[in-house]
Amino acid sequence: MIYVVATLGFISGFALGMGIISALTRKYSGEELLTNKGLKWKYGAIVWVSAFAASASAVWLYQEYYL
Repeated sequence: MIYVVATLGFISGFALGMGIISALTRKYSGEELLTNKGLKWKYGAIVWVSAFAASASAVWLYQEYYL
C-alpha cells in the first residue's frame, strides 16, 4: 500500500509542479522556452522537486496516520 501512496503523491506533486511552472512561464514565448536552455533547468527542477516532495510527504502522512 505504501507504493500506491508514494505513486499517487508523486503524480499529484508532478501535476502541482506543472501548474506552478505554467503560471511562472506565462511571460515567455513558446520559442524562447524551446531555445533557452537555462529556463529548462530552472523550471524543470521545480517540477521534479515538487514531485519528490509531495511523494515524501504522502509517505510520511501515511506512516503517521495509518500505520
